[in-house]
Amino acid sequence: MPSEDSNNINNEDINTSSTNEESSSTNIYPSRITKILDTFTDKEILRYESFRRSGFPKNMIRKFTNHTLKQACNPNFIIAISGIAKVFVGEIVYEAKAVQSDLNEEGPLLPSHVHEAYRRLCNRCPNMKIYNKKRW
Repeated sequence: MPSEDSNNINNEDINTSSTNEESSSTNIYPSRITKILDTFTDKEILRYESFRRSGFPKNMIRKFTNHTLKQACNPNFIIAISGIAKVFVGEIVYEAKAVQSDLNEEGPLLPSHVHEAYRRLCNRCPNMKIYNKKRW
């Protein structure tokens, strides 16, 4: 997670005019990333690199979506679903770490931490409630 200092980065470089929007956005993005990365600690940089390298195998996502939707899916759709899944897993892990710290436990995450994190996310986000039954 980024430190609190990374939230205070100035947005002076951003040019919002419509004529130079494409050229300015391609030039600003790397400079903003380097400013943010400069504020990271070594541990945060390792975590960020691990997050960037991680992902779900495209063939497994394709099989899952084809089976669920019962039709062939566009490759761009598969990439989008893979990204959404990656973000969802990141939220689950972040919440599970919060559960672990609430319980004053250390070490690797346990299944009970992940289950509690999922339960909390389901209670917090009304769109996640698929069924009205208790899962665990």
